[in-house]
Amino acid sequence: MIQLFIFNEISRAAIYGIGTYIQQLIACLDDEFQINIVNYYSDKPEFTIVESNKIREFFIPRNQLKYTEGKCDETYFINSVYLLSDFIDSDNKIIFHFNHFRYEKTFSLLREYWPTCKIIVGIHYFNWCFPLSGNTGYFQEIIHKNPNDLTDTLEKETSATYRQDVAFLQNADHIICLARYAKDLLCSDYQIPENKISLIYNGLKDEATFLTSNEKKEIKKKLHIDPSEKIILFVGRLDDIKGVDYIIQAFKKLLQKRNDCRLIIIGDGEYSKCLEECKGDWGKILFTGKLPKEKVYQFYQIADIGIMLSKHEQCSFVAIEMMMHGLPIIASGSTGLDEMVSNGVNGYKIKTIENKDEVSFDTDECCQLLSLALNNNKEEELKNKCRRQYETHYSLACMKEKMQTLYKLI
Repeated sequence: MIQLFIFNEISRAAIYGIGTYIQQLIACLDDEFQINIVNYYSDKPEFTIVESNKIREFFIPRNQLKYTEGKCDETYFINSVYLLSDFIDSDNKIIFHFNHFRYEKTFSLLREYWPTCKIIVGIHYFNWCFPLSGNTGYFQEIIHKNPNDLTDTLEKETSATYRQDVAFLQNADHIICLARYAKDLLCSDYQIPENKISLIYNGLKDEATFLTSNEKKEIKKKLHIDPSEKIILFVGRLDDIKGVDYIIQAFKKLLQKRNDCRLIIIGDGEYSKCLEECKGDWGKILFTGKLPKEKVYQFYQIADIGIMLSKHEQCSFVAIEMMMHGLPIIASGSTGLDEMVSNGVNGYKIKTIENKDEVSFDTDECCQLLSLALNNNKEEELKNKCRRQYETHYSLACMKEKMQTLYKLI
């Protein structure tokens, strides 16, 4: 028996990314695993245990302690080990799988209590990507500077975060990267040996449904969308890192060339800036807000093109969903997204422009790629290639085989 503890934090990231990862990870496991999910920052008033479908979930309430010299979270995580200790059986193989850049002090305590345990860290993001908008070149420039040459608070904080992350990752037994981009970065800049890293792409259960042309038209009519309109679809948070403002600007340029298109934006977040960008073309741009999965999948079924101009991603579930539904993607060539889309295979890539002050995209180039995809006279062939990309690299079966192998051999 392998006793597996998967650590989660109840937050917006859990809703959009890591939560989906954990759901798919659970689906990869067989009866050889005893599955335990540890949920930090729960809204439940007390430590709670819920068991269902052979899965045991622990809910640890939000930290009520006052911060003292930044030690509050550290104490919270250490105390969680004491709460969990009665439920960990030393006679089993024990694996602790973490999904956030924290817990370094917790690692020491886990090894003290269970010396033979294995600690795995999954890389879903890099801390520096958020303040630097995924600007890898600038990040590498900062970390190779002499500390005395760091020019401002941003550079000093990035350097300090990097050093903390290096120490944290080096303290793990094994690291899972969701993108080759991340693996290469760990080897070249974090001094992590390659044999300590596994590259395992995210996988999704195949839930795609394919409609006939008439069925698509009927759904469009029910949604009060002109059946002849071409649908360009964005799914994700309305955050700066998702590049929604650039998508809207490129779409508005496309409307100057052809008027048979509609941009549909699914997700919640910062609407004000997006609505300002839409000025003059509101009738052609639809905001749905956040939708349940079955509704999102309905839009995948009727869309013609997916678009993602993210400034940083690792292995996007949205991109996988688009491929699963045979949807060509116009994507940025940034970080992990760069390796998910191949020009002419499952979409087209736009160059990411990295400057110290900002990461941006050429909306003229994006408009041209949208036109190229819409005018493609081999539409079915492109859709089939998208599906093959999903089946070859991002299916749940691919993820399952690699995850089980890692857990059993580590």
